[in-house]
Amino acid sequence: QSERALDLLDRAMGMGGPSRDLIMERAMRRFRIGRTEAAIEDFEALARRDPHFLPAHFNLGVTLGAAGHYHEAAASFGRVLEIDPDHARALFHLALAQRAAGLTGMARSQCERLGRLDPGLAVELRSFLGF
Repeated sequence: QSERALDLLDRAMGMGGPSRDLIMERAMRRFRIGRTEAAIEDFEALARRDPHFLPAHFNLGVTLGAAGHYHEAAASFGRVLEIDPDHARALFHLALAQRAAGLTGMARSQCERLGRLDPGLAVELRSFLGF
C-alpha cells in the first residue's frame, strides 16, 4: 500500500503542484518504508521552500540521523532551536546527534540545558547518553 500511496501523491503533485502538505506526506511515507535518501531530499526541499517551517527541519534532522549523517542532523536540530529555542524534543535529538558525531562535550551541554527546560526528558536523555 505504501507504493500505491506514493504513486498517488506523485500524481497529485503532478496535477496540482508540489504543495507543502503533499511533500511532507510523501517524505514521511518514504522515511517509514526505508527510502531515507529520498525522504531527505523531500525534507530538504521543504526546508528550502519555507525556512521557518519547523517540521521540515525537525524531520530532516531525524532522517539525517537515521542515515548516519550526524553532523548534518545536528545542524537541522540547531535550526529548529533557532526557530523555537524551547523545543525540548529538538534539544533531545540535538544531543543524540552530537554524541553520535563524537561531540560529547556539546551533547553534555545540551543535556544540561534540557534539564532546565524539561527535567523528565533530560532524565531519559541521560539514560541514552550514559551521563
